[in-house]
Amino acid sequence: MAPRHNTCARDPSLCVQLDAVLRYDGITGSFLGVFVDGLGPLYLVFGGDGNLYVSSLFGVLRFEAITGRFLGVFSSGFLGIPYGLRFGPDGNLYVVDRVELRSLILGRVERYDGATGAPRDIFVDLLAGGLGDAFALVFGPSDSNLYVADFSGNSIRRYDGTTGAPIDIFAMVPPGFGWPFYLTFSPRPASATPNAPSDEGATVEVLAR
Repeated sequence: MAPRHNTCARDPSLCVQLDAVLRYDGITGSFLGVFVDGLGPLYLVFGGDGNLYVSSLFGVLRFEAITGRFLGVFSSGFLGIPYGLRFGPDGNLYVVDRVELRSLILGRVERYDGATGAPRDIFVDLLAGGLGDAFALVFGPSDSNLYVADFSGNSIRRYDGTTGAPIDIFAMVPPGFGWPFYLTFSPRPASATPNAPSDEGATVEVLAR
C-alpha cells in the first residue's frame, strides 16, 4: 500500500502523486503493478470471503481479491477517519476510528457486522484504559484478546477480546524507536516446544516511526 507515494518510472518526468494498493510477488518480491488505484487507502486486510477490505477517507471499501475490482463501500458513517482494521475471532470487523476532540486526535475501536458491514457497537471507547491516538490493532493468536497500537502513548494496550474491557499495557516502545502505528503476531518458530500453545515462542512485531 502506498498512500501519497511518489512513483517514478525510469523517466523522472513520469513521477505522479499516487494513492494506491501495490501488488508484489509473494516469493520473489517483484513488483506486479497497481492493484487498487486511488480512493486514498490507509490500511488493508483480507476477509474470510477472500475479498480485500481497505480503510480510506471514504470509509471501509471492499475489492475483489483477484482483479482488484471495486465492490462498493462496506462500512461508513465513522465519527472520524478509519485506520487499522481486522476481522475478529467472532467474524466481525473491528476498525480503529481516529476522532478529533478539542484539538486532540483520539482513537476508539468500533465493531461492524462481518457480513453486512452494518455498525454493531463501540468495542473500545475513547480514552478506555488510557488509550490515546490509536492506529492499528490485532487479535492474539491464542488468547483472542485485542492488542491496540497507541501512537501517542507509545505503547501496545491489551483489551479483553470478548468485552473490550481494558486489561493492561502489554508493551512499551523503547525511547528513540519512534511511535507504534502497526503491529502483528509472528508465528512461533519451528524450534518451539512440540504440542505447546500456539503462541509459545511467538512475538509481537511492532512497526514504529
